[in-house]
Amino acid sequence: MLLLVSWSIRIVSSQPGLSQQPDVFGNVWTFKSLKRDASLPSGKWETFSSDIYGFLWVGGESGLIRFDPRKPENGWKVFEAKDGYKGGEVTAVNCSVDGMMRVNLKSGEVYEVDVDGKGNQIANEIEKNEKVEYPVAWKALSPMPYSVHDVFGAELNGKIYIPGGQATHGFPARLTTFNRMFIYDTEKDAWQLSSPMKIKRRYCSVG
Repeated sequence: MLLLVSWSIRIVSSQPGLSQQPDVFGNVWTFKSLKRDASLPSGKWETFSSDIYGFLWVGGESGLIRFDPRKPENGWKVFEAKDGYKGGEVTAVNCSVDGMMRVNLKSGEVYEVDVDGKGNQIANEIEKNEKVEYPVAWKALSPMPYSVHDVFGAELNGKIYIPGGQATHGFPARLTTFNRMFIYDTEKDAWQLSSPMKIKRRYCSVG
């Protein structure tokens, strides 16, 4: 299995059925922008979502497809039987609590898409009535404006200050170094951006 080893502070809130979906690169997608910017193939599509790796997933009567904003030139990946996916009309796609994409079919089957040792994504059918219990140990707070890494932070008077950092950002998604301070208000559970700094920064300590 392929483990995600890069660290990101951002938590993406990706929920099925919404007309807009954010991805980890700072983009907000709609069906209109998927057609315009990502050349969504023609078909009967009903639902779409993004996952923690940045992939965009679209499902509907026409099946299940996936798009990588980092490599738009590769187009859309169509899931077929060779991927472990039996096919059928997709009624919902959403990112599960363990980070995998969960695909619901009209026939009742539910699939989770995992990654094998070669980086290939494989669809595995799970129990229709499977109920997984997770310990209550973490609470999701407001996400950062961008999914940054290579950062340090410090707390002062109830606020956390994080200068700069890097993130794969935009579309097509490219590595970007930021020149702003990310400020988190612990009391209000809210983020704000400072005015631009004179230079872009990463691995910049504060304290």
